[in-house]
Amino acid sequence: MAKFNPEESYSWKSEDEFALKGGELEFMHNSLSTICNTNVAPAQMYIMVYEMLRVTSDILKRNVELGNIKPEKSPN
Repeated sequence: MAKFNPEESYSWKSEDEFALKGGELEFMHNSLSTICNTNVAPAQMYIMVYEMLRVTSDILKRNVELGNIKPEKSPN
């Protein structure tokens, strides 16, 4: 199993598929809908965006560990 390193760069193709939990998709969709369709206070928007970043980082980590996402190759 690959180990996720948050300091490393990762890449994928637009057609690649990833493992995503239903609750993660629901949270991100609802957060984006709230931000786009309502008058959200800046502090609340910051918290929502920060939490979406946390969720997407968890998705990235899980998919690196599953082998769905690979580290970028060094240009050496």
